[in-house]
Amino acid sequence: MSRKERWKQKQRQQVKEKMDKSVRAAQIYNELTRQNEARINASYHHYHSAFSAKASKEQILQRLKSCFYYPLAYAGALMLVTVLIVGIIGLINIDWVRENITFKKPVFEEYDQAQVVPIECDITGGIVSKSNVLLPERNDNYAKILCDKLGRLEISVFYRGNNEAAKIGAVQENTDTYFGFSGCTLVYAYHTTYFKNLSDVAVGDKITVMTSYGVFVYKVYKTGIEERKTSFDVGEESTIVLYTDEYSGVASGKKSTRCCYVYANLIDGPTVTD
Repeated sequence: MSRKERWKQKQRQQVKEKMDKSVRAAQIYNELTRQNEARINASYHHYHSAFSAKASKEQILQRLKSCFYYPLAYAGALMLVTVLIVGIIGLINIDWVRENITFKKPVFEEYDQAQVVPIECDITGGIVSKSNVLLPERNDNYAKILCDKLGRLEISVFYRGNNEAAKIGAVQENTDTYFGFSGCTLVYAYHTTYFKNLSDVAVGDKITVMTSYGVFVYKVYKTGIEERKTSFDVGEESTIVLYTDEYSGVASGKKSTRCCYVYANLIDGPTVTD
């Protein structure tokens, strides 16, 4: 081999070695770059996870504060301010507070206790003036009912009576008329006590009502079971309507919306005039 060829081969060998070194350097660089990126990504994910956990805890604490801490703090501050204002007003002018701030108990309408009173009268005819009649007040026992079919000697009637009155007699519910007066007088009693035999009353039976101003006799012209009602078309003459609840069964005790009614017109007694 000539000297020139040996020199060329040596040059080619040197170029090849340099190229191999460059390729190796590039591979090392790529490997280092990949490892560096992996470390960066791992650090990022770790930081992000830690940040998320910290943010979640802060959110929970913030919610607890908004639900409990802040309302309690506001309520306490409001109570403190109120106490301070009331104390200052009391210190400045206690007499003004006593005169202008009062705590009154509610006033309830009171009625006399229902009590059965003896009613005796022998006025069976003639004329009675309304101006001479002492009209009853609420819970007053001003009349008594006598009827053989009801199974009792007499039944006390309480004007606009309460529950206590209903336990010891019958109750007149409406206020626009009285026994013997023109119009309809509505009387109620429990189906288990004074009107338990009301369904036995028949058309043609007589019902006597004794008051302090006269004795009035009524004759039954209609009976029956009807839906509960509060208005009655009975005309202008003196009429009484006795009624009680109808129950669907003794065993169940279930209350019905229907009632047993007895209608009767005045046929005898004093004439009540204005």
